[in-house]
Amino acid sequence: MKSRILHISQLTASHACENDADLFRETFGEQVAVTVARARKFGITFNFHWAADNLLSVSAQTKCGTKNAALLAKHSTDLKALRAKYRAKNSPLLAKHKINQRAMRAQCDIGLASRWAALDAERAAHWAKFWLEYDALCAKYESDRAALWADYYINDEAQQ
Repeated sequence: MKSRILHISQLTASHACENDADLFRETFGEQVAVTVARARKFGITFNFHWAADNLLSVSAQTKCGTKNAALLAKHSTDLKALRAKYRAKNSPLLAKHKINQRAMRAQCDIGLASRWAALDAERAAHWAKFWLEYDALCAKYESDRAALWADYYINDEAQQ
């Protein structure tokens, strides 16, 4: 597995913010052997967008940016599909909610609160699943973007 050392001094020389430098030091110490697998693992933790702009040569930045644009386009498409899927599932829930709302208003029975709670719980569970899938998609994109950066960082001859 190919790797390349990244030292904290490279971050500070490139004006990394103090929080990012501290996080690097806490996580890796003074240096880390960058691998694609390690970058993928920490994709959601570290700012690889900043790393691409500040730690790659101009040539590698351009190539990495082009490939990242394709990753971002796929990520956007995946998020749109996820939103559409959950909106489609939410429509019948909302209709059911409105029907039950009318029935509850008409009846004004003792079970009103429990029926509202049941409907609210059903919709909350629906959206909780959405946010889990949304977070997973975002984490995958960040992981893919980090792996892309690592590949260019490891192989960037102009910066070695």
